[in-house]
Amino acid sequence: MTRHIKTTLWLLALTSIFLIALLLIILDQHEPKYGHRIDKIFSHNDTQLSSTLLLPEGNGPFPLMVFIHGDGPTNRWGNDGYIPVMNQFLKNGVACLSWDKAGVEESSGNWLDQTMRDRAEEVTQAIKSIRSNQYIDSENIGVIGFSQGGWVLSELAGMDADINFMIAVGVAINWQSQSQYLLEKRMSLQGFDQDQIHRVQQYEGDLIDNVLLPQAPYHEYLSAMRQKTPSEGALNEPMSNDRYQFVLHNLNADMENGLSQVDVPFLGIFGQADLNVNVQESVSKISQIFEQSKHQNYQLKVIPNATHSLLNADYYNFQTYQEWSTLAQISYLLEGPDAFADGFLDLLTEWTMSVTQSGD
Repeated sequence: MTRHIKTTLWLLALTSIFLIALLLIILDQHEPKYGHRIDKIFSHNDTQLSSTLLLPEGNGPFPLMVFIHGDGPTNRWGNDGYIPVMNQFLKNGVACLSWDKAGVEESSGNWLDQTMRDRAEEVTQAIKSIRSNQYIDSENIGVIGFSQGGWVLSELAGMDADINFMIAVGVAINWQSQSQYLLEKRMSLQGFDQDQIHRVQQYEGDLIDNVLLPQAPYHEYLSAMRQKTPSEGALNEPMSNDRYQFVLHNLNADMENGLSQVDVPFLGIFGQADLNVNVQESVSKISQIFEQSKHQNYQLKVIPNATHSLLNADYYNFQTYQEWSTLAQISYLLEGPDAFADGFLDLLTEWTMSVTQSGD
């Protein structure tokens, strides 16, 4: 073997080692960093929910953050989106609790059968299942609700649940107005003009008024979809029966009544470039509700150049994960926690630590 060949082989070997090491570093960003992990099944009605409690390094007791999912079939890791957030909490001494939604992965049941009230009761059962754990500070248990999880937060407040603080991320006040905003943004991004958007809003408004609000059975919904040709730009694929029932159960979801009963420290975080939620409306309404209820221990923060999920809007501003480009997926894999907008992760932990350490 010539010296040239040997040198080439050594270079190839070193390059391979470097690439493997780099890949391990990249993948390690997407792994939870905990001192101890406890997997546990808890029950809500007839549903068995598979949960994971992550504890920081040390002996505790630790404040606890309970994760409340947004829409969709979400697992305990938020389909991997929670891991950088969890790691931020864990390295700052805050334990994390999350579970697979009903019917997702290791949990039984069907999340599409649930109301927001059902989901709030599920949260209280999850907390009850670990409250006596010696590593948990039972006087410092908070919840963080993402997107649709905001309506679960409001239900918890209305139930006077035994929770010490709340964080709302990218939440909308009212289900129906949020759906209209989502529609308007989607069509605007697709190039439709305001007249076309208005026609589709009218079409969908008629469907809500004449079919959904009267709680019409599924076959009548399908018949209405067949009989009336959707306006250009409308989503003309009918919902599945399960999704239709879920919408019927939750169509009137609204945070206003629950927010008026919040009596614990509250943090609301929003992305300035959110394509899913009318941020200005949410911030204005929450402020108005708290002023009327005379609740003063709250903070509302709009993060510049941040998406609905509080990621950097320069690279990740899509309405759904299914729309992500290949480049966005690769970038997220490479960036890990750096994919989030500046200030978001620090705000989460700084606020949480200020609340838990002050004893509020």
